[in-house]
Amino acid sequence: MGSLENMGQKYFQEMGFNRYKFSPEDKKAICAYYEYWHTDNGDGVFIQPISKEDYNAMQYYREFLPDVCLLWHDGQGNYAGAYTSGILHGKVMFLSHGEPNYAPLFRSISSFLECVRNRDIEFLDSPDFGVCDYPSKNMPELEKKQNLEIAKHFLDSLSNIDDEEVYSQTAKKIWYLIPSDNLDLLIPLMESGNMYVEQDISDIFVFHNYRNAIPALREAAKNGSIYIQDSAKRALKKMREKTSNEPNNHNAVRALDRADGSASSSKRNLYQEWAGCYEKKI
Repeated sequence: MGSLENMGQKYFQEMGFNRYKFSPEDKKAICAYYEYWHTDNGDGVFIQPISKEDYNAMQYYREFLPDVCLLWHDGQGNYAGAYTSGILHGKVMFLSHGEPNYAPLFRSISSFLECVRNRDIEFLDSPDFGVCDYPSKNMPELEKKQNLEIAKHFLDSLSNIDDEEVYSQTAKKIWYLIPSDNLDLLIPLMESGNMYVEQDISDIFVFHNYRNAIPALREAAKNGSIYIQDSAKRALKKMREKTSNEPNNHNAVRALDRADGSASSSKRNLYQEWAGCYEKKI
């Protein structure tokens, strides 16, 4: 057993991971997974520790993700890494060759690797909501408080971002981390003017079945930009299906059916006021 433990530590050292601010728990988890993958226990697991050759070849990503260290890959051109500094320190994200998404998906390295060992995650492409730690419907109270502060920090930064891609990636970090109690803070982003945000943001309201967003979704479906209209319509349909499958929600279903597709003037004015705080022109 001692030689196996030494193998993990030797890998960590040879990869130069000591230069990053990994906690002792994170270092232990990285080394332990390297050892796990090199035993029979790791048979059939596609997610493997990154090689030195792969690590060096992927250094270009640090131009746009300077605070991320890639640690694993799935053999399909997708990678996972951990934030090594800043307010996302310790959280895990995926670098997929498909649609880019730099939002944190797991609260820690240990949480991610446990998910891999359990075969809940087999490849590192874009996972469906509900598979990873984030977004979450039920965060512990301390994590709620911490993630809300992080989300507000990113919200405040949006008004200073001119680059369309950076803006959309920052917005995604917000809606992956924000607690379900604070989803109202996302409503202004429906009128951000950023096509990537407007195309995708409706999905988070569906995941949480956030009914308070229904007036804004109906307004977007009727009068929103070309980027959000279709996604808002799909979101409303999915929310109606979710609601109809819940017990004792007949009144809510009827309300969805009766709605005329427009928010009240007071609500609309509030949405416009919110949107003015975080407006992004492209």
